[in-house]
Parts: sequence; structure tokens; C-alpha cells
Amino acid sequence: MRVSLCAIVRNEAHQLGRCLASVAPHVDEMVVVDTGSTDHTVAIAQGFNARVYEFAWCDDFAAARNAALAHVTGDWVLVVDADEELVVVNPAWQQVLAQTAPMVLALNREEVGLPNFVGGFHPRLFWHGPGVHYEGRYHEQLRYPEPVPVQPWADVRLKHHGNADPEAVRRKTLTRDIPILETMRRENTLSLWLLDCLARNYDRTEQWEQADDCYQEAYGRLAPHLQSGEPPTDLFWVGTVLQALSERAIAAADWETARLCLSQGLRWCPNFPPLAFWAGIWLREVGLPLGAIAYFQQALVWGMTGHYSRQEAFDPAYLQLHPACALGETHEQLGQWDQARAAWQQALAADPTWEPAQVAIARLEG
Repeated sequence: MRVSLCAIVRNEAHQLGRCLASVAPHVDEMVVVDTGSTDHTVAIAQGFNARVYEFAWCDDFAAARNAALAHVTGDWVLVVDADEELVVVNPAWQQVLAQTAPMVLALNREEVGLPNFVGGFHPRLFWHGPGVHYEGRYHEQLRYPEPVPVQPWADVRLKHHGNADPEAVRRKTLTRDIPILETMRRENTLSLWLLDCLARNYDRTEQWEQADDCYQEAYGRLAPHLQSGEPPTDLFWVGTVLQALSERAIAAADWETARLCLSQGLRWCPNFPPLAFWAGIWLREVGLPLGAIAYFQQALVWGMTGHYSRQEAFDPAYLQLHPACALGETHEQLGQWDQARAAWQQALAADPTWEPAQVAIARLEG
């Protein structure tokens, strides 16, 4: 049983060494495809005895991944990007892998410099079976001719440094990510998931009108389903988009749109904590605080039991900090001081430095 690293790189001299040093002791070959570096990236890869190939970048991540896959000879393929490190949790992971049936293994990924989201998956270790390939210009997806099992795997994980430098992230967003996604939009190949990615890229680069336009398009795609009650064929990322649409509608006091997004969203994605939280906010804002309390409490119960959906990644604050704060505010509105104090204390248990909770407890005890 042989394991191959498969990586695509471009101008990664500042971090490729860290990546390859973490991987090299654990794989049988390293295949690196360079997509047009003008720095010392290629020399660094060669210094780790990687087999380096050239590929002309064409704004298509799947094309570059497939070019790299074409040179892989191992039985299993490990995909690690230049801004990531491989972290070995189980030193015997290769022996475990040798006894694993052909499948796709989803690895945990730790974010450096950002909160680690709950849920989501990173299918980065997979059987090198016939016909395996990638599809999609952006956030490329692994495909097999026939369905292959996908399961979480904790024997190794990834550490992601790519968001540690905000200015570098901004440059990449403006010069690479948004142009690729807009090309896909013109080609009518932008999924609801990637439309949300485009909207968030516009948000993080302060292009508010463009972000609003993306979310209006997302609502237009979902509107027939929201009005009929018939769920979309593919529910992936629908919960996250409906969360974003609900949040924006509540901010605009568009109560009917928020109600529609939240009611159908909770029917289709009933265990998705962000939707439950925003349903509570909506109920409180329209004057139904007791109903709001039930939703905030449900989110807290999910946080304690772990019985919630992990298909889509979300901020873990939706499992304790956010609902505890909202619960504290709501109990205060109702004059329920003991319950409010207990809720604010839950918020502080989640984040002892959270100033709104500190201020609230000082106010209640003053």
C-alpha cells in the first residue's frame, strides 16, 4: 500500500517548506504541480525530492488537480495545500489505512488565526480508483464513476494557515476568487453554495451592493421552493443560505421574508443550530418572547448533547455563546432576573472575556 501527496502550488515559497516537511516522512511519493510560480517554489519542492510538473493556470482548480492526479502512482492520494500542514494523530495511521476499504476519508482542519467552525468536511485522503477526478473551477469536488463511501477520519488532520494574513486573503479574494466565481456566474454554473461564497467574498471586501445582488439572486432561486414548501433537490448549503437571508431580512425588519426563510429552513434542515437561533431572534422581534426562549434553549441543548447537523460548517458560538446571550436578553425583557442571570453566566462559561455578558451580570448584581 502506497500513499501519494498530490499538491498544486503557485508562488508558495514562503510556506511550501512547512507543508512538505510535515508530509514527507509519511508518504511514498510527493507530486507537486506548479501553475506558474515566479519565486523559488519549484526549487523548494525539488529540495524535498518531490516530482514537480508544470501546468498553465487557467482559472480552473479542477483542471489543475486533475493534472496532478495524472502523475500519481500511489494507492491512496493525500491532498494537502501549500498553506496547510499535516498533523499525525495516530502514528499507526498507515497501517490502519492499509486495512481500510476503498473510500473517501474526510479530515478535520484546524484554522490558524480564525475560530474553528463546527461541521463541514474536507475529503483529502481517498482511494486512487479508476476514473477518480475533480470537477468545478472553484471549490472543486472529488468525483468517481460510481458512488464511493465518505466517512470522517481522525487519524490525521490538517492545520490551515491560509487565513492568518488578512491582507493576503483580501488580495487573493479580489484578484483570484471573485473573478473565477463571476466567470462561473456568467456561465450559469454557479451552485447555490458557490453563490453564497461569492456573496461572502464581496462582504469581506466591503462590496456591499454586489453582496446584496448575490443574496437577491439566491432568494430568487429558492423562492419557488419557499412558496410551495417543496424542498430543493439538493439541500447542501440551503440551511446556510437561508440563515444568511433570514439574518439580512431581520436586519431590514422584513418580517415576512424572515418568517418564510426560517419556517421552511427548519422544516428542511431541522437540526441546524444557526437557523434555530435566528428563529428565536425573529420571534422575539415580532413580540413572541416565550417562543423565542424555546428556540434559544434548543440550541443550548444541542450544544450539550451534540445532536445537531454537521453537514454544513458553522460558528460554534451558535451552540452556546449566541443563544445564551439572547436568552439572557429575553429573560431581562420579561423581568425574569434569576433566569437572565443564569443565561448570562452560561455565556461567560462559553467565553469568560465576553464583555456584554460581564456588563449584564454586573448590572443584575448591582
